[in-house]
Parts: sequence; structure tokens; C-alpha cells
Amino acid sequence: FIFILNSENNRNYPCAEVLPDYENIGYLSAKHLLDCGYKKIVFLTESEFRHTRSETQRLQGIESALKTADHRLEKIIDISRHNPEEGDKQLKTEINQLGSETGIICLYDYLAVGVYDAADNNGLSVPDDIGVVGCHNTPWAKQLHPTLTSLSIHEARIASEVCRQIQDKVPGKILIPPQLIPRNSTRTV
Repeated sequence: FIFILNSENNRNYPCAEVLPDYENIGYLSAKHLLDCGYKKIVFLTESEFRHTRSETQRLQGIESALKTADHRLEKIIDISRHNPEEGDKQLKTEINQLGSETGIICLYDYLAVGVYDAADNNGLSVPDDIGVVGCHNTPWAKQLHPTLTSLSIHEARIASEVCRQIQDKVPGKILIPPQLIPRNSTRTV
């Protein structure tokens, strides 16, 4: 039998795993913001993703990059998608308190839209005051103003590897390395 699980909780099943290298996603995101000169690094996540493998490993990568540069994670901002108005209000308050020279790593690209809005409402500029890095390199990342720096997780390669494992009937664990796509939401500060 061959089966595919679309879940982070497949540790109890003897199956193939083809995943983005979440830890490297976190590492590259934080390293990029540090290299740009942002002084405070923040991780923006959603309650629904707290303590998942992807979030936990991403945080490990962020912490690793920060430790190498003798920095620490300023804050984890945890918003809820079940109450968007409250999440927007919380994000505006948090960004106002953080101020300039802050680099924000978003769990995924969609969260960057809220960061842009919160920065604008607080009179802060992306990327002059706040640098933003997303994840998944969604097609509309190039449509935002400024365009969003993001990490590609290479979905097509993941799908190809899954198909190869199904065809070869040789399950294994493969981590697909991400690629940083620098755009205009970050700059040297």
C-alpha cells in the first residue's frame, strides 16, 4: 500500500516524508534580516500553527542564526485567524511598540499583508523602518508594494520527489532546501 499524509503528525506511520527544510527557512530568514542590519528580530505566527513541526523547526533555525550573530529573538507575535479584527488590532499595537529597525519573519506570506497595514497605520515604512520576510514565495508576493522578500519552498520539487518515491516504492525522508528571494520589503539599514 502507498499512502500520502498531508499532516505534520505522521511520525507513527512508516511512510515517505518530503518536506521543506523548515529549520533552514528560519535560519535564512533571520540571517537575511541581520545581514540587512535590522536590530530587533520578531517572529509572527498564528495560534493555529503554534507548536507544529514546521513552526518549531523554523524557530530553531531563527534561534540558531541569532545565536551565531550574538542576538536574541525580540518577540514572538501570535495572532488568531479566527478573529481577524482582533488580530489586526493586536498586530498594530505590537508593531507600534517595536518601532523602527525591526525585522519581522512571517510564518507565511499572507501574514505580511497585515504587517504592511500595521506599519502604515503606525507611520512606519516597509522596508525603511521594518523589514519583512515571508515564506512560500506566493505569486502575489511580487504584486505587493513593496514587493515581498520571501523564501521559496519549491512546491513543484516536493511534488516531484513524492511522485518519485511512489513510483520507486522506496520511502525515505527528504528535506528540500529553501531559496531566499530578496525583494523590496528588506534593505540595508
